[in-house]
Amino acid sequence: MDDIRCCEVLGCKKTSEDTSINYCSGADMYLCSRHRSQFFSNGCILERTIRDNNEIDIHKDYAEIILYDKNNKEKDRAIIDLEDVEKCKGYRWGLNGKYIVTKIANKEVRLDKYIMECNNKKCIIKHINGYLDNRKEYLNVKISSIEETTKQSFIKHCNVEGCENDSSNSKVFYCKEYEMFLCLKHNAQMRRHGKILSRTKKDGNEIVLHDDYAEIILYDKKGQEACRTKIDFDDVEKCRLYKWCFDGNYVKTQANGQKLYLHRYIMDCFDSDYIVDHLNCIEFDENLKKDKLDNRKQYLEVKLERENGKGISVSKSKVIGVSRLRNKYESYIHVNGRKVNLGLYDKMSDAIKQRLKAEKKYDFTTQKYLWEKYDICDKTDLSDIPELYVNKIDLDKVSIRFANRRANKKGAIGNLTLEEYIQIQELFKSAKGEYECAYCNTILNNNNEALEHIVSINNKGATKIGNVLPSCRRCNSNKDKQKFERWYRLKPFFSESKFKMITDYRNNPKKYISNDVVYIELILSRSSNKYFKAIDKNLNTYITDNKDKFANKFGICLETINRGLRGDKTKKFEFSYPSREELTVYLKSRGYDVRNLPKIYSKIYHRE
Repeated sequence: MDDIRCCEVLGCKKTSEDTSINYCSGADMYLCSRHRSQFFSNGCILERTIRDNNEIDIHKDYAEIILYDKNNKEKDRAIIDLEDVEKCKGYRWGLNGKYIVTKIANKEVRLDKYIMECNNKKCIIKHINGYLDNRKEYLNVKISSIEETTKQSFIKHCNVEGCENDSSNSKVFYCKEYEMFLCLKHNAQMRRHGKILSRTKKDGNEIVLHDDYAEIILYDKKGQEACRTKIDFDDVEKCRLYKWCFDGNYVKTQANGQKLYLHRYIMDCFDSDYIVDHLNCIEFDENLKKDKLDNRKQYLEVKLERENGKGISVSKSKVIGVSRLRNKYESYIHVNGRKVNLGLYDKMSDAIKQRLKAEKKYDFTTQKYLWEKYDICDKTDLSDIPELYVNKIDLDKVSIRFANRRANKKGAIGNLTLEEYIQIQELFKSAKGEYECAYCNTILNNNNEALEHIVSINNKGATKIGNVLPSCRRCNSNKDKQKFERWYRLKPFFSESKFKMITDYRNNPKKYISNDVVYIELILSRSSNKYFKAIDKNLNTYITDNKDKFANKFGICLETINRGLRGDKTKKFEFSYPSREELTVYLKSRGYDVRNLPKIYSKIYHRE
């Protein structure tokens, strides 16, 4: 049997039976694995390491546990009774804040609770002679039967008036400079500003309740009141969830990293094809403008973006649609981008009343707050207001104009023409010749039709051939910003043949759409008189055989021909109208492909 070797370091009791003992030539002695590692790492044998237990000095009436720092230097001493020495010997004790702690079974244990054998969470130990003196005679143990009483007796409250923070939900510090307890928020304010701020930009809005409405107080960056916005009582709790501010135009907030406007939030309108219009108006600089701080539901209206052409543009009469013309007052209204004259009046009140009657007949609510003042009600006679008729050409023009404008604002291409859009609709029409949704095959009409972008405008999709389709509003709204391929394949109306057709049209649009096409067709009215429209890429004008009858029948102002179709004979309001045959010859001579306008464009109907 080999001889048993011992580690030659003074005080080390390890032998070759406990661990490996090897000769270290640098130290010229036999060393255990622990001291050998110390010698190679530090070049010497350390007197103490962070793993060594505390040394205990024994005195006559008490003992002292020597506490070390991270560098193994003496930091402080804890006093214990002589009878507790053996109990505390096997652990390494250290300071954690004001208490002396160690780890037993991977749990942090305080020396005072370990000595008093107190494991109850409700146990409270009060140190009579400081936290370093852990002799039993200087430790007072209390166990409360009521947990809330125990907690409340040691909870520190922030001393700032109105602050509800305490040590149970936030850190609370004692500030010696100001001699008061402060929570994290108010402690930071005192350090940065030297005072307690009444408001910060993170504080929620105050809401003031009145008799029939509520007001949200909006603040600026400095915490001062900037303005107030009105809301209904039933929207108060809904609006408390966010911090609202005024950007000079609308009331908004941030939700999930995106702007959220109050008027859209209240009306639950988040579709980009629709807008929420403010109906109430206020006087500003001797004029009227829309009150965008009034967000009560009765003064908000959801409408299509293209219908928002009823903006505030008023004269000195302070009423929209009434202007001074020479020595009389002109009353008018704009419908589908066209001006409808309602007459000239000697009295301004008569002109205003005529304008308000037209608003009621055409379902405009821009100045509804004036109806009561001018006796506009359900019994008001509206027979003197002209009937308005619209057709698909007018609606398509407005849709294309808005789509081109939106694409240009996003930095994308927006150059779609009416002729191109008609050809796209012809490409996706049904076997019966009816226009249908390119996705779900729903028959389209003036109430459900939408101009669809395969790549949405919000994703910088262009308004041009290859990216535009006719669709119903349901598919347009449901697809939104989603990718076409993934969205369409998951739908129950998915068709492989339709998918291939759309993909082929998307990749090769010029295969189906021509740039040199002009549509022309007679439009028959309900009377025996005949009217027709001609669409010319260069002229972009209306042609009719009887201007006055056409204007009265359709209730729209005709565009004059900018240059004549028959030489210099054309003058403003005094020109001869070409026949359909003459117009066809004229267009073909200039290289156009003249086609018959689809029958759907011949339908004339009341404006809804």
